Amino acid sequence: MSLKNRSFLKLLDYTPAEIEQLLDLAADLKAKKKAGIAHDRLHGKNIALIFEKTSTRTRCSFEVAAHDLGMQVTYLDPSGSQIGKKESIADTARVLGRMFDGIEYRGYGQQIVEDLAHYAGVPVWNGLTNEFHPTQILADFLTIREHFGKLKGIHFVYFGDARYNMGNSLMVGCAKMGLHFTACAPKKYQPDPELVAECEKIAAETGATISFEEDPAKAAKGDKKFLHEAEVFKALAEHLDAGKSARTFSCGDDDRALVETCDLLSLKPIIYAANMDEAGFADYENNRYFRLVRDLAQKEGAQVLPICAKLEQDIAELDDPEERAMFLEDLGIEKSGLDRLIQCSYDLLGLISFLTYGKDECRAWTIRKGTKAPQAAGKIHSDIERGFIRAEVIAYEDMIACGSVNAAKEKGLLRSEGKEYVVQDGDMVYFRFNV
Repeated sequence: MSLKNRSFLKLLDYTPAEIEQLLDLAADLKAKKKAGIAHDRLHGKNIALIFEKTSTRTRCSFEVAAHDLGMQVTYLDPSGSQIGKKESIADTARVLGRMFDGIEYRGYGQQIVEDLAHYAGVPVWNGLTNEFHPTQILADFLTIREHFGKLKGIHFVYFGDARYNMGNSLMVGCAKMGLHFTACAPKKYQPDPELVAECEKIAAETGATISFEEDPAKAAKGDKKFLHEAEVFKALAEHLDAGKSARTFSCGDDDRALVETCDLLSLKPIIYAANMDEAGFADYENNRYFRLVRDLAQKEGAQVLPICAKLEQDIAELDDPEERAMFLEDLGIEKSGLDRLIQCSYDLLGLISFLTYGKDECRAWTIRKGTKAPQAAGKIHSDIERGFIRAEVIAYEDMIACGSVNAAKEKGLLRSEGKEYVVQDGDMVYFRFNV
């Protein structure tokens, strides 16, 4: 059967045999690429990639595939396209259809890609809409086939929001290809009933089954790995429901790594800033409220920073450095709350700063603790990292004590460090390099 000049908008438009043909073609092209066999059979063709929703992986996948097949690619992101704004979908489709041999669309409503296909006169491929993601399902099914040697009869469980593109397309794909599909999600996150009914009709012909489950443990029945993961996340949910942060959830290292895959705010490193009035700040160690915050922070392994917003306002209004220093001295503190917060934040994130000096300026650069000299040089420019010879380093304390680079040099405090040197916080560095 020929699929020439066919648009690929949703799997519902394709028969199981046609989907199988696409998978066979994909497997053949993948094998040729691995074997280093040229397969640029589409040399001279030009395609447009319209990305109203940007994606690094999707863009790279389409561009690499197109180049492997010998095609030229034009990429249009939201800033490079007026589709649906100054230009209607129909106009855009007609114009692009006269210039290109095919169009890929990644964006919003399914009707947009349907209209593009209707008016373009060239094949249009759906790289993702709100409703469907057929290209991703082909990739997923190819992976399943590679691992299990078949599709029909495989039990496929989808955990997550099943209302939109991935849930919908997986359900359609499984129904078409004879897989047993289960969507595990609360009822309000399950697919549209009309689409479910359509898939059930298809499943009756292919031997597939469509089912839904709200309990992760039941959905993962028979898979020990996912049963354990379901138990971990259930325990985590109970922990969170009790008003506790994810940081205080007790578990082993393996389960901790699993929990950290969640995008939870209460997993993020945190600093507690305890704001007090002037009287409370003067003796904050004995301040009852500060102690409460400190105890809470200690339970979570977090830092606590005592501050007084009123004093910070007064400090900020002092433009003269000497006047500011005198004010801090009178208060009996070395640094302002803002400076201490910056320092705490750097410590929390594992960051340090090093300094570079030249004839006319001195600049600070932020790097991670443990960064070696060549990689620190790369923070300035990749050419410096690539051509790194050595780093001439003056320790921050030595620089402060000497007062100038020349004075530090005269006292023999400038060191020559090689590629294995780990840059320290406050280092004054002059990089020698050759490109």
